[in-house]
Amino acid sequence: AAKANPGDTSGKQAGVNLQMAEAFAENSNYAKALNYFVRASKTARTDEDKVLSNIGSAVCYFQTGKKKQAAPYVQYVLKAKNVPDRFKTMAQQMQQELAKK
Repeated sequence: AAKANPGDTSGKQAGVNLQMAEAFAENSNYAKALNYFVRASKTARTDEDKVLSNIGSAVCYFQTGKKKQAAPYVQYVLKAKNVPDRFKTMAQQMQQELAKK
């Protein structure tokens, strides 16, 4: 089967990056997962991929002790529309952590 637009690989690239990120995160390798989540956040085309890559990036920053760097990713999820409740809740909890001095 021929591809409709073989030149447009960015959406697929986001999916590959998300799969790699999730695999590393499941093995608690948050530093490597973060690399892929950040890449995915830059290439994501769908709202679902954008939210997933941003919440993933935020979680990895928290897990690697770089909470302040998670802030823009947390904000993205809090402001995005149609975010699954579990991701919205995670973002709200991280926002509360970020607000603590």
